[in-house]
Formats: sequence, C-alpha cells, structure tokens
Amino acid sequence: MVSASEGEGRLSACEAVSVIQITLPLPPSANRMWRMMRGQMRKSPEYRAWMADAAVLVAVQAGGDQAQWFGCSIVLPATRRDPDNSVKAICDALEAGGAVQNDRMLRRLELSVDDTRAEADGALIRVWATDAPAPKPRKRNPRNG
Repeated sequence: MVSASEGEGRLSACEAVSVIQITLPLPPSANRMWRMMRGQMRKSPEYRAWMADAAVLVAVQAGGDQAQWFGCSIVLPATRRDPDNSVKAICDALEAGGAVQNDRMLRRLELSVDDTRAEADGALIRVWATDAPAPKPRKRNPRNG
C-alpha cells in the first residue's frame, strides 16, 4: 500500500486514502487478444496465459483489498505499440485478481508513457477507491403527473 501523498500527488483529497500499487508484465497486443477458432472468436492462448499469470500477480500484490468504484493510473514503458492498447487487458486483470469488483466501475483513468522505464519492467498500475457517482436523475413520466 502506498499513501496518496506518496503517489504522483494528483489525487484529490476526496478520492483516496490509500493506493494499491501493482506491477504487471505487458499484456499481449489488443490485436492478439482474440483469435478465430472453429468459427468462433475466442481469447487467444497467449492472452489466456498472460491473464492467468497477471491475475495471480494482482492477487498477491493487492493483498485482498478490493475497490468498488475506482480510479486507475497506468504507467507504461515506451514501446512501438499504442499506449491505449493495454488498458482493457490490465483492467480485466485487476478484476480477475480481485483488486476491483468489476472493471466497469472505473471512474478515472490516467495513462502515461515513461521513456525511462524498460519494457522488461512492465506496467506500473496504481488503483484507488473513489466515491460512487451521483445517481442519475429519474425522468418523470408525463402520464403519472
């Protein structure tokens, strides 16, 4: 656990008291996550293997902490791939490893590339709990007045 003040200092006071810091190897390219097998789109063997390893790494590094609504900061090494190519796989790994309840509950995403970070160092991920979003106003039914 890293306190918010030890992080990158960009979290607002209402957002976090603690930050879970996780390091993962880079996932396969989004273009290699899915393959056509027997006429159906399926997760590629490469992606399934990465996900199994990543889920274990997340579970070990997150220490059982689980955020419901959350924010996430991802720092990637400079590579030839598009930086946003890794976001979905990393968020899926956070869910599979139990760091977050459901990756659709992501409310803030920060993505950056660190030119000094080696590709072998993988991705540095920070996850923090956020407040639940405000409820959406209900539309009035004109028939019910």
